[in-house]
Amino acid sequence: MAAKQIKTNISSGEEYEFLDINGKPLFTICINPTDMGLIKRADELVDFLNNLIILEEKTDDETEENRDLETDMKVISMTLEKAEKELAEKLDHLFNAPISDQIYSVMDPFTPLKNGKLYIEEILDSISSVIEAEMKQRTKKVQSRMDKYTAKYHK
Repeated sequence: MAAKQIKTNISSGEEYEFLDINGKPLFTICINPTDMGLIKRADELVDFLNNLIILEEKTDDETEENRDLETDMKVISMTLEKAEKELAEKLDHLFNAPISDQIYSVMDPFTPLKNGKLYIEEILDSISSVIEAEMKQRTKKVQSRMDKYTAKYHK
């Protein structure tokens, strides 16, 4: 027996197309920018990024001569790969949607950009601007609706 369907006014998300500096499409993701769970999940992502160490600095007893460049490159590569996978999981969890594939399809998340930010930092800053604007707009709508119903108690 098929389940009965209930239609609602709930949206599972909105599509956002990211454009490069020249206005060319990079990728499109579908997210719900006003999901209140974003706050908690964003804290988890911030903690992850703040504690992320990709490149270890050499110790005092190490010199350029006794460091093996090939070994260093392998370690860096393995460390980056692990960090990228963990970051992808955190991004997908943050938005409850598989968005990391689209973001990673453009370039590595740790790629430095001309403005001095990492690629992933630029993307997250852009997304947070959208979230902030949507939250403000929708909060005003909720407040307006609530004021309509509570106005009679404030006379």
